[in-house]
Amino acid sequence: MDTDITKMFLEKNKEIFENSLNLEINRNLEALKQTTDNCVILEINKVSKFLNNLFREISLNFESQVLSDLIDNQKKKLNNIVNDAIEDKKKLLKEYFENYKKTILIEEEYINKYYKVIDNTTLELSDYLETQLRIDICTLFTPAILRTFKLNNENEQERIKSRIDGLLTEVIIRRMKEEIVFRDNVLKNMCSESFKRYLELNKQTVE
Repeated sequence: MDTDITKMFLEKNKEIFENSLNLEINRNLEALKQTTDNCVILEINKVSKFLNNLFREISLNFESQVLSDLIDNQKKKLNNIVNDAIEDKKKLLKEYFENYKKTILIEEEYINKYYKVIDNTTLELSDYLETQLRIDICTLFTPAILRTFKLNNENEQERIKSRIDGLLTEVIIRRMKEEIVFRDNVLKNMCSESFKRYLELNKQTVE
């Protein structure tokens, strides 16, 4: 086959691989967003149920709509923190292959480095989320609950802090980390399959 035509087909093969990779990144991280959104909603709803039960137990006269608004606002805040961080991860993953736009062939070395980028972005994402979620829940959400409903009793405060600062925070952070790692593994497997197809196309092109 003519050298120029071969080069043209190799570039087309690379384009197919890159498009496949972008699609995999988009689908995978959107699935991660959906899973983490659902996790936040589920766990915050459990806190809402806990607070409703506690308030009735201590005969607190409270407006359920005020509590509902606080709960809904917290869901949105946490999901915004998580989703923005996932978008940053998506951007970094896509930028990696932008460095090879002028390269005719994608080599296995590039793929192995890409896997390391996935791992590194996950370490950064996990650390960032753990810090930000703890700050938002423990220093903003819990004090807002105590302040709004004038909960001054030390025992009641400790029960709420234990449920929110302790259990809620730990469960959400653990679930986030688990889902991120799971999605990383899915993304790596999908990339591996796409790369195999890419190599097969190149083999057919040069034969």
